[in-house]
Amino acid sequence: MVGILYMVSSGRRLLPTSELPVDAVMAADASAEATATSNDPRKQAITAAILLGVVVMDLDLKWLPLEMAAVIGAILCILTGSLAEKEPYHGIDWTTIFITAVLFALSAGLTQFMSNTASTALLAPLGLAK
Repeated sequence: MVGILYMVSSGRRLLPTSELPVDAVMAADASAEATATSNDPRKQAITAAILLGVVVMDLDLKWLPLEMAAVIGAILCILTGSLAEKEPYHGIDWTTIFITAVLFALSAGLTQFMSNTASTALLAPLGLAK
């Protein structure tokens, strides 16, 4: 109970902070996204067809798992030239990936000494704080 109260009250200080205000960060992300988009109708049609194919695979047809269909769709976007090779890396929020990896490592370590439920109760506020 003490750990949960600590995480809820002061656990936010453990999270990374941005030096810019939230509005400035959102505006920078929006401008970067706007410059990354293409107005080429051919690329837009190819991307729409690939997206439609991934959605069809997600229907209960059991052809492929959704994860596999999404990866194949991403590879097709790169192979057809609709998406530059380096462009997907810029769209990943590495801070979120790092925080998720840290939570996974903490939960894997804590479950060796306490129950899964107690570990979840301890780490859930930290994961939800972001």
